[in-house]
Amino acid sequence: MAVLTWAAAALTAPAERTAGGLLGRGKGLVLRSVLSSGTMLRDTDGAAVHAHGGGMLTPDAHPGSMGQYYLVGTSQKQRAGGLKGWLSRCVNLYSSSDLQHWKFEGAILRNTSITTPLPAGEPLHYRIERPKLLYNQRTQQYVLYFHLDSLRFKLGMVGVCVSSAVAGPYRFVAGYQPDGQRSLDFNLFQDVDQRAYLVRSVNNTFTAISLLSADYLHSTGIVSRAPQCEAQAIWRDGDDLFLLGSHITGWEPNEAILMHARAPLQYAVWQKLGNPSGSNTTFNSQPTAVFKVEHLRTRRRLHVYMGDRWNFNGPGSVGNASYVWLPLLEPRSDEESYRLDGLGNDGDGTWRLADFVEGGATGMGGEKPRALSRAPT
Repeated sequence: MAVLTWAAAALTAPAERTAGGLLGRGKGLVLRSVLSSGTMLRDTDGAAVHAHGGGMLTPDAHPGSMGQYYLVGTSQKQRAGGLKGWLSRCVNLYSSSDLQHWKFEGAILRNTSITTPLPAGEPLHYRIERPKLLYNQRTQQYVLYFHLDSLRFKLGMVGVCVSSAVAGPYRFVAGYQPDGQRSLDFNLFQDVDQRAYLVRSVNNTFTAISLLSADYLHSTGIVSRAPQCEAQAIWRDGDDLFLLGSHITGWEPNEAILMHARAPLQYAVWQKLGNPSGSNTTFNSQPTAVFKVEHLRTRRRLHVYMGDRWNFNGPGSVGNASYVWLPLLEPRSDEESYRLDGLGNDGDGTWRLADFVEGGATGMGGEKPRALSRAPT
């Protein structure tokens, strides 16, 4: 197994909150970070980081973050109890002040905590996938969503949990089918007005976007529909909305799909823009989230693509899945779209955030940034 080691960054200044994430004062903390793509992470105790299908809660998104990023995802996929499907026993949470050194905060939800009845004939083990985390300012609660299903996908639900603290404990609230329709892959989106939306595949037929209730615990109806995709990630850039997903090929990688709509999200009409990676396997990955970092002084920003490399046909198969984190470059003109940078190769290697944020989309000195090194194999 290849092991990721994050390059160390000097923690020279206290953190500040920005619209996109932690950058710190002066030269900044996160901008000094060197990220790796195409490998496994290790936490500060040396253990493998298991946060698959994950999401990122940035420092600006909740009070009392103390400059921490929180990475939430599922534990290692296993064939639990001899079952044929790849299942996770829990949802894990990690924290980092620099996107490099990840501390294991704990398992914030266990499979055994779920109380939704399983259909007759289904094994007594839930399918937990793609957990995402939001903070609700109104209720002052952290709200955890995940795809909740049985081994054979007989539930088609989302599971919802709440906690007064980011690291838990989380209380399981309910499992439900949003708006009465079967739900599979999903993501969450919190808009600038604090309204939250559930973005999910409805029975793999179309992508539905539903407004959540004020407490974020229930869907209140579909407000927009987008073309069929799974592994959704959604973000806003001014008055432009972008939705990234994949085709439906199980654990096998495929071409990413990027879509665009104009705000507001309610009644948004989506247009396909194509494959932003230029790779027919999206650099052997599937999207799971997109988050933003921003330079405190220049306000230059970078969106970071988070993907899973499921490793279905590799050694250890899905149980040995790793991570693909890449720069997602902004359009340079109205005729262009976002572009996923493969580091000059197949998306594997190390790269420095500062090369893309301080130098903009073309890097420092006007030259396109290069991978600092190849990922270990």
